[in-house]
Amino acid sequence: MLKQSILLVAFICYSIAGWAVSWKGQSFNFPNGPKEWSDPITYEIRSEKMEKKGDAAVKVEIRVRAVKKIAMGCRYELEITNKDTRGIRFGVHNMSNKLSYKLKEGASKTGIIDSFTRGCKGIESCGDCACDFYLDDISLMK
Repeated sequence: MLKQSILLVAFICYSIAGWAVSWKGQSFNFPNGPKEWSDPITYEIRSEKMEKKGDAAVKVEIRVRAVKKIAMGCRYELEITNKDTRGIRFGVHNMSNKLSYKLKEGASKTGIIDSFTRGCKGIESCGDCACDFYLDDISLMK
């Protein structure tokens, strides 16, 4: 039983190092390397409360780049642009940190977030390190 547990933990750690930087499971593409901005991902943000009220989702565009290699992972700059005519508030988090965004119509905001993931060897490997971003606290701005 102990051997099986050790093998399971080793497999999970190995698998995590093979993931990539992603937005809710959708991987970012870094055509010019992770130190340059990724190709943008278009995403529609909507909470359950918005859905119940019949409010349409708010379209945003997200891109990311590695800023620096840190001791146990990578530091990323995350830029989100509101492509909608309505403003929105929301939080973005990964397993390590959280950012808050408040975007008016057409506005962009950048934030710095760290991802503490083993397996990142240097800044050039930060595009392949495990860092998935998630949303919470979503609400429309009035």
